[in-house]
Amino acid sequence: MNELVAVVEETGEVVPVRESLSMGRLLAHADETDRLTVLRLEIEERIRFLCIEDMPLEKFRCEERDLVRRLATDKEALAQAFAPEVRKSLGGAITIDLGRIRFTWPKPTERWVQRIKPALIFKRRPDLAEELGIELVMDEPRAPIVTVRPPRELTS
Repeated sequence: MNELVAVVEETGEVVPVRESLSMGRLLAHADETDRLTVLRLEIEERIRFLCIEDMPLEKFRCEERDLVRRLATDKEALAQAFAPEVRKSLGGAITIDLGRIRFTWPKPTERWVQRIKPALIFKRRPDLAEELGIELVMDEPRAPIVTVRPPRELTS
């Protein structure tokens, strides 16, 4: 029998866990997540150490920072090129095509807003909900969220 117990947080209902999932594997997952974080930090530190005396690399990094800064400035200027009211009034994308490069300001996204939630309409007026085509549809369940906490001896 599986030693794991899963609980629905809102109701406290116990949900069976498949045998393929074990407490040992979940604890190993936490350990491996911690190790991956440490390993990435060690790799970054090693790269910093190797780059201390590497002048060409430092030159490239300076150039990279300069390019990133200039591109960010350009991106901000592009974002401000047309007033939001103008873009909304056009109802379509705006394009500047320079052959090698094309700049496109997409059409603003349209969305409908409903002040009364469909669930409330369904609850209060099932006949109206049916006429409007309101029905409850459940999406596919999302992937689990993994939270790794430090061991208790580190938190006390």
